[in-house]
Amino acid sequence: MAVYSDISLSFSKHPVTNDIGKITNVSAITNAMRNILTTRLGERPFEPDYGSRIYDSLFELIDAISLDSLASAAREALEFWEPRIEILRIVPEANPDANEVQLIIEFYIVGAVSEGAQEASFVFTSTR
Repeated sequence: MAVYSDISLSFSKHPVTNDIGKITNVSAITNAMRNILTTRLGERPFEPDYGSRIYDSLFELIDAISLDSLASAAREALEFWEPRIEILRIVPEANPDANEVQLIIEFYIVGAVSEGAQEASFVFTSTR
């Protein structure tokens, strides 16, 4: 069984070692997914293809076609940049009153037999 780890983005200290805290498996992968989905293409220096096209579509009218486009953009980015997961499905939900879209992503962690199916939810807001 694979164990995936990453540093905690809150930069909290480990209580015993005083090192930066670490997160593992589901938490580490969810943070990586959030980084991929919230980064616009061309935003990261020296890696212009890193990220997703999600924010390009947030200012469009929210209908079934634009929700499908957002789900496709998320799937494309995650399949390319996150090899540690296998996506089962992506469910986009619109909240037009709050100008936001929620993506619920169901996935398996590759190599983690005991983890089972996982779910992560990300909210994207179109701000002006």
